[in-house]
Amino acid sequence: MIKEIRIRNFKGIDELWLNLCDLNVLIGANSAGKSTIIQAIDILLNSVDRDITEYLSDRGWKVDEIKSQVSKNRRLSFDALLTFIIDGQMRNIVWRIAFLLTQKDNSITLESEQFSIVSIHHNEAGLKEHINALDSSPMSNLVYRYQKGVFVMTNEQGLRQDYPLNLSIPSSIMKIIRTFPDIGQLEFINTFQAFVQNSQSLETLSTEKMRRSSRGKTSGIGSKGERLAAFIKQMDSEQKVRFYNNLKPFIPSLNSLETVVKGKPGWIELFLDESWGDNTLKVKSSHISDGFLRIIAFVSLLQLDARPGLIVFDEVEDGINPHIASEIVKLLYRYSQAHNRQLVVTTHSSLMLDEFDPSNIIYVYRQVNGAIMAQHIFQRQDVKHMLEYMNPGEIWINTTEQELVGGKQTRS
Repeated sequence: MIKEIRIRNFKGIDELWLNLCDLNVLIGANSAGKSTIIQAIDILLNSVDRDITEYLSDRGWKVDEIKSQVSKNRRLSFDALLTFIIDGQMRNIVWRIAFLLTQKDNSITLESEQFSIVSIHHNEAGLKEHINALDSSPMSNLVYRYQKGVFVMTNEQGLRQDYPLNLSIPSSIMKIIRTFPDIGQLEFINTFQAFVQNSQSLETLSTEKMRRSSRGKTSGIGSKGERLAAFIKQMDSEQKVRFYNNLKPFIPSLNSLETVVKGKPGWIELFLDESWGDNTLKVKSSHISDGFLRIIAFVSLLQLDARPGLIVFDEVEDGINPHIASEIVKLLYRYSQAHNRQLVVTTHSSLMLDEFDPSNIIYVYRQVNGAIMAQHIFQRQDVKHMLEYMNPGEIWINTTEQELVGGKQTRS
């Protein structure tokens, strides 16, 4: 999972340091920067397997729209400290990557990248300490490094090899690193790439897309939920029983959720079967409520394989009945723990916030100049003390932003 990350020069972010745990809840005012943070994390992870220009095109964005709005720096960079269990041991990895953004031709180009293993003796050190150590000794515990047209890697014998490699790519070099068969420490790279491939942003989850029919085999519900029907259809009988049992508490009237092949061969559509007294209702997906479609999507994630990865939800409470907020939060915790998935969610609901562990809550705000900042407010003693007589949601709505962030100057 990602333990710490530094993001520089992305949209409203100048420089942002963020500590993450298994489940993370971003809160803050409208336009504080919550979505910007999860978009930055999503772009970083997507850069491993696809061109960032392609990612931007899918969203209808231009390079000019992701460059820093609070500095003139055209260098988008990320530093991340990740932790994985490899060969039965907890191991840390530092991944550093930087891109050059060019507004004139709407291009983004890899400038430098480094992937290093942290010595077991330094597993407790934080990202800042590791960055300082790598700055003073860049070749320490190196797996690979790309900078100024030179690719350096440690081979299987532990020897470093240099290759002239003038690249102009809008992605991580990891996208092509599989063509280097003699690179060492492959177990670290394979573990990391598996984490990325099992990660997904549901920031753009769309009930309109979920209502549409879908077909074919799929490993998930799709970033917008567009493959929800196909994903449910391919569940085996045991998965479907678990799926129904997890869904039933949210909708007591539920009899079944059916997937039916309609129209064109292979296209699958959702139907909801409910009982109300003596009446049985069959509801087509186009008439299922937005809130219930989102619940179906959340519950379906419990059927994914238990593999390490990171999942992002934006405005998790959207369309959800506040009376079942606590059950949704329990579902998220259960999913994270049972499936070994790291979660980053955003919410505007003070009611839902009461159900989260305060240590998981991150407050996002803007400085006077508009730069996005984030803080674990409940780790500060003055705010933590308030938990003795108020819930997290109550503290949020009854406390000024300056009080929450310790008197720092903010835009509000």
